[in-house]
Amino acid sequence: MNPFPKIALDETEKTRDQKDIIKQFIEKNACERIVIVTSGGTTVPLEKNMVRYLDNFSAGTRGAVSTEYPFCFFLKY
Repeated sequence: MNPFPKIALDETEKTRDQKDIIKQFIEKNACERIVIVTSGGTTVPLEKNMVRYLDNFSAGTRGAVSTEYPFCFFLKY
């Protein structure tokens, strides 16, 4: 039995909403220099029935620390 939840490969309403939010953000900030850091675990199916998959389990700590460090450094000096 697969311990991971089944991932739908088709586009859902939630992903469409997320795409719209991202598109609006990009259009609004097109002239700005912005860095986006994502963190956390990922499970990606290698085939439609998800018999095989790539898995990267993570709590997101490294991404969070990597993002916070520059702010702490610049606030200090």
